[in-house]
Amino acid sequence: MESQGQIQRRRLQHLAATTLATVIGLLPILTLLVLATIADAEGVSPAARSYHAMAYDASADRIILFGGWTEDSNGETWTYDVDTNTWNEMSPATAPTPRDSHAMAYDAKSSQVVLFGGVRGFPGTFNGETWIYDTASDTWTNMAPLQGPSPRIGAGMVYDSRLDQMILFGGHNTRCYGDTWAYDLDSNTWTEMTPENPPGPRAWQALAYDTESGRVVMFGGDSSCSPGSHLGDTWTYDLANNNWQSMNPTEAPPSRAHSGATYDSKSDRVVLSGGDGGPDETWVYDLNGNVWAQATTTTGPSDRMAHAMVYDEQSDLIVLFGGSWPPGLVTSSSVVPNDETWTYDLEMNSWTQVSPTGPAGLPPWVIPVLAVSVAAIVVVLAVALWRRRGARQPPPPPR
Repeated sequence: MESQGQIQRRRLQHLAATTLATVIGLLPILTLLVLATIADAEGVSPAARSYHAMAYDASADRIILFGGWTEDSNGETWTYDVDTNTWNEMSPATAPTPRDSHAMAYDAKSSQVVLFGGVRGFPGTFNGETWIYDTASDTWTNMAPLQGPSPRIGAGMVYDSRLDQMILFGGHNTRCYGDTWAYDLDSNTWTEMTPENPPGPRAWQALAYDTESGRVVMFGGDSSCSPGSHLGDTWTYDLANNNWQSMNPTEAPPSRAHSGATYDSKSDRVVLSGGDGGPDETWVYDLNGNVWAQATTTTGPSDRMAHAMVYDEQSDLIVLFGGSWPPGLVTSSSVVPNDETWTYDLEMNSWTQVSPTGPAGLPPWVIPVLAVSVAAIVVVLAVALWRRRGARQPPPPPR
């Protein structure tokens, strides 16, 4: 008959064996979870695409990306944090329908991103909707203003921070447009401006807002709204005076459309990159001197068009994403989109391709659970070895 001590010892041995088996059984699962999470966290970014739109949300210090063409139009919303080099796909309850070739800009007063137009599919139905996106609440809202620009693609849109208005120019659907519109988010009102002597109709032009001068800078575009009809003119627009002015600089980038442009507020320069007329070039425009200068860099994005490019004020870097090459219909098998993320430091005149990480890394509970599991295995094995060693010791000699 077993003594109480033997029964207690047997129970402890059974408990130790059960604990060891449980922990060893869970360890592969935990390890796979860790490896899967790490794999998911490496290289996470939006899928390769072109004809998407981006805007920098200064209040959230995030770049917002929506839509684009990836084998078809899509309706994804992504944010990018330059400081942590992290792309994160958002999950808004409602959102604009999948689309590409839309226009997007950030309204600093309301801390909202404004989206206009676009098209779904090729060929597809042109869109004239106005949406706003709130990054903090991950919420899209269809504003449904009473009137506005006709449905279109390839329009340019920027935010006039002095007058708190969105400014939209050009684009096309069944015809090419040369109209100028202003949008007031507070009153949800679009107003056609009808300035004298505006630029000729065009689409796929590059627009940026120069905060120092309070003027819109526009370059190039397609004059017949079809590939090959490239323009190389430089214009500025003053909303306060409702006036377009042809700048006629002595030197300018080669004619092009589908390029990316943004304003670097620290350097007070407009930066233009790519397009289907000078795909791998970077140009810088000084509005005060009316001077374009090509920025020759040792490395940079490869040939591309229909990419998106914005300036991150917090990091003082320009961020470029996506694009496609060579020029042609997006449905063509020869047109290849990409998923590259690049940053450009104007002060250093340096392009850097970055490899973004995942949105969150490991769940916070994984490491503690894994550590406890390993510690439990060590303790159980130590106890088992100690008891096994004790069992092998010979009994003490009789006295």
